[in-house]
Amino acid sequence: MTTRIPGYVLTDHVVDVPLDHAAAHDGRTIELFARELVAVDHEHDDLPWLLFLQGGPGGKSPRPGVGDAWLEHASKTHRVLLLDQRGTGRSTPLTRLTVEGWSDADIAAYLRLMRADSIVRDAEVLRERVAGGGAGRRSPRATAAGSR
Repeated sequence: MTTRIPGYVLTDHVVDVPLDHAAAHDGRTIELFARELVAVDHEHDDLPWLLFLQGGPGGKSPRPGVGDAWLEHASKTHRVLLLDQRGTGRSTPLTRLTVEGWSDADIAAYLRLMRADSIVRDAEVLRERVAGGGAGRRSPRATAAGSR
């Protein structure tokens, strides 16, 4: 879905990714939410991608229009992809209700799937499906940024 707010064009992306990238064949998936942001004046430009990775713990990505000067600047030079990393924001949530009734071992196994290595693999899926870097295509120009 694409919307406009003053100064920005926003496109929301929801992508299914394997819960466990190492066992993708088991069919278990989660949803990842990412918002593409670009300045209105650059909507049709061929811009490189900038993936923003939120620092921890467990926060959603920044939302445009809330006083982030870096985001205003970056949206003029890049297509900024604001990722709600697995378990956060509008991606498949990880809450106490998600794991209610699970054994400690099952909870620990699930939490291991929320680590940075899985988030990096998720970013590769987004690069392929959202940024157009799939098999046989030229890899898009991309950069990653993040916060602490």
